[in-house]
Amino acid sequence: MTDRKKILDRIPVRTMTRKPEPYPSRNDLPPETLPERFAEKLSESGGEAFIVTKPDIKKRIRDLFGLQERYLNLSDQVDLPTDEFFYWEDGHHDDPGSGGPDLLIVDGLIGVAGNGAVWLTEEKIGDRRYPFISTGILILLPMEQIVADMFEAYRKISLSSGYGVWIAGPSKTADIEQTLVFGAQGSLRHMVFVIH
Repeated sequence: MTDRKKILDRIPVRTMTRKPEPYPSRNDLPPETLPERFAEKLSESGGEAFIVTKPDIKKRIRDLFGLQERYLNLSDQVDLPTDEFFYWEDGHHDDPGSGGPDLLIVDGLIGVAGNGAVWLTEEKIGDRRYPFISTGILILLPMEQIVADMFEAYRKISLSSGYGVWIAGPSKTADIEQTLVFGAQGSLRHMVFVIH
């Protein structure tokens, strides 16, 4: 009998039993505290959160960005005049030398109060490159879509729906000299409008 066979024979045949979650879900947090906690965690990661009402979205965008920005609006929640848009044709920018849009506006599906992350899917972002080639990203997230933690979030999302990504703040990287650089592999500015 080979050593391999001896080792394999010693492994008892067991049926898999489901173990309890290693950490309890924080869904005992009062729902009214979730938006504030979400904003706090997003701020810690270099992002910005604003509480806005749906009728004020367009005005807040204008106040924050003016009309000089090149927009790519993929959100169903705000309608901006087309002459303020930055257009992509067939997935390619009309001037490859100028990079991505200054501001990408998309709808977020779920926000996590525990870490400031927002779940985006390809259905909402159009092309999976857009959040990473845009200088800034503005995510419109309904307040009722904020959950306490990732345990609760994963119970709500469907992993069979294709590409999805969690984004929690702007792109950050640091070198060996501990210099933190924003925007190296993704957006330089990351904002979330929490809509109530």
